[in-house]
Amino acid sequence: MNCFFWLIASNLYAHLNLFLHDRFQINILGLGWLIRHIKCNLVLRVEGAKLYMNSPIVRSNAMQLINRWNEPETHPFLDWTELKCLRHLLMPAPISVKW
Repeated sequence: MNCFFWLIASNLYAHLNLFLHDRFQINILGLGWLIRHIKCNLVLRVEGAKLYMNSPIVRSNAMQLINRWNEPETHPFLDWTELKCLRHLLMPAPISVKW
């Protein structure tokens, strides 16, 4: 079967998985098996960011197929850390001059 079929099947199954998890706290198996069959490389959009999906490591992109992060709590933390680092780099510490 071609890449498009496995991509659509994985996308539908990921939506079903998310629905069952959010509504009933049920985790169903099989999403990894489906997305392992995607043998093409893709560019995904997740919350406005472009992500390159490489077919050999496709299992790490399970929820990105449906515009979700696998670990939603990680990305706000990384954004906060990046902002804090940028603020530190762009605003140097005040220099005290002694006369």
